Amino acid sequence: MEMNIEHYLDAHLASHPEAEAQDVMKFCHQAFFGPGHMLEDENWARIMFFEEYGISRSGGRVLYENLSDRFCRVDLSAWKEMGFDGELLFSIFSASCTVGAAGMEYPFMQLLSGCSQTIRTKHPHLYHPWMDYLDSYLGQGVRPVRHSIRYRNAYTPAYRVVERALLLEKMTAVRGS
Repeated sequence: MEMNIEHYLDAHLASHPEAEAQDVMKFCHQAFFGPGHMLEDENWARIMFFEEYGISRSGGRVLYENLSDRFCRVDLSAWKEMGFDGELLFSIFSASCTVGAAGMEYPFMQLLSGCSQTIRTKHPHLYHPWMDYLDSYLGQGVRPVRHSIRYRNAYTPAYRVVERALLLEKMTAVRGS
């Protein structure tokens, strides 16, 4: 399984200058694994989704940001501003969740290697913090991480990771009806 996300990562870092190494890892993890870890308990996930959805702030954000050819982040406030239903987004999110990261560590490591090269050549200010973070992260095993405090304070992220093809299919169906 080969996945190149470097151009998506480059665009993200260019538009989010406050991102730290931890945020790069979150981006990489979501780009590769998608939202699967978020749906271990669908009832809890629904409660958390609608709690966050209810308080998400408006702010002229883009509807979605590509993480990879497969996954994207859908901004909750932009979704609401466009008049789409929260239930629809939750159903897209739920359908996007795939469980089963077992055996995927090696392809993920390949992805991280490509991202390291992108950071080294295009975002050198992040390279040493990234390499330090990567060593620490890998020492604790592959797992999801949170955004850094700096990133949360700068961008107040409120989104769900979904499969982009499914998102576009459902949005087209809703707009067409």
